[in-house]
Amino acid sequence: MKSVKKLSLPATIATIAIASGLAACTTSSTTAGRAQEKSTSPRVVQASAAYPGWAVFSPVGDEPILAIAAGFSTHVWLAQTGLRGAVLRVAFDGSYDTIAMPSKLAAPVALAAGPNGDMWVSEWFGKIGEIRMPDGPIREFSIGGPDKDAIGLTMGPDRNLWFVTRDGGAIGKMTSTGATTEYQPHLMNAGEAIAAAPGGEIWFCGFSDPGRSRSSSGSTSRSAQVTGITGKVSPAGAITEYPVRVASGLPFRLAVGGDGNVWVAVNDVKRDGHIVRVTPSGSTTAFAVRGNPRDIVTDGRDKLDFTIDNASSFGEITLDGHVSTLPLPGGAGARATSIAVASNGDEWFVGSLDGKSAVFVRLPPKIDVTPVSVTLAAPGASQKLTVSEKKYAGKWKVQSSDDGIVDITKG
Repeated sequence: MKSVKKLSLPATIATIAIASGLAACTTSSTTAGRAQEKSTSPRVVQASAAYPGWAVFSPVGDEPILAIAAGFSTHVWLAQTGLRGAVLRVAFDGSYDTIAMPSKLAAPVALAAGPNGDMWVSEWFGKIGEIRMPDGPIREFSIGGPDKDAIGLTMGPDRNLWFVTRDGGAIGKMTSTGATTEYQPHLMNAGEAIAAAPGGEIWFCGFSDPGRSRSSSGSTSRSAQVTGITGKVSPAGAITEYPVRVASGLPFRLAVGGDGNVWVAVNDVKRDGHIVRVTPSGSTTAFAVRGNPRDIVTDGRDKLDFTIDNASSFGEITLDGHVSTLPLPGGAGARATSIAVASNGDEWFVGSLDGKSAVFVRLPPKIDVTPVSVTLAAPGASQKLTVSEKKYAGKWKVQSSDDGIVDITKG
């Protein structure tokens, strides 16, 4: 199989930059690879000598970190809890700016990149805020009263913001001007998370609790007859729900995998949890996990990564259901709660290190290529490369064709 990279330059003078982006190469029986142009986003510059392949920042902010989201540019965004809370705008080198919440009770819950290169934050007590770029202030929109807590937030393929509420389990759609439309699932009455699928549908998860009630003080109770729910809503508002019955576990977070299926982190306080694969038609397959998965994210085309409650490790699951556990940097005192993949491909975990807020950045393997760039001056011209990395080491050949395609093959 031959993997190719289309160039925007004419084939007669084709120049390709060879960089650490080659870590995304795919192999086959003919050992071919895909060339990628050098990323315009900078790498983390403070990689830890004690933990190769990771950068560790701690403490970050003054309070615990609840959630993380990737931005469109060279930053990630963190939701910081505490008495008042704040949103942190973190550069790839670990430096950050603090954006104050509009009021004392406007604690941030979830974050999502918006339709215009901006960032949005959901808050307790029924509000969603637009962060005026680059560093605030935050403009708030009400989503229907103080009982409407948007626990999850995502941008849909329709370029609207979609959210799911904790109490009532409503699914909401909000335009960039704050106009809101709400849809009510038939089964789910407590939402947990929401994610957009490339096909246009929005997936959500939560649970159905027939005995769930809300007291006058705002606290909620949960009955013993609880069923996990996942489902999807079309851009027009048609809702389909699927029960997720895995021991006594309940869905907590979800992500759309590279296979087009939805992968749900199911947390079970009584025992170990599961990662559940849900097909677009609602067929479910559960994969056991040692520990309780909390957050989950797609990492490339062939696997997903997830955090594990109260553990100094995180998990990986392949699309065929193989689960593995890997250590976090920092030893026994490291904990990760949420996870996101930044615009440059680095994977960011937020949590704590020895009781202090922390960010752990997992860096893709570095591949050294000599020469670092290749200029092919005519159709059919070729040049040799030397690649240094365990999986792709050896001599490679770069060759242009007459249609602007550059092939990279082993040998």
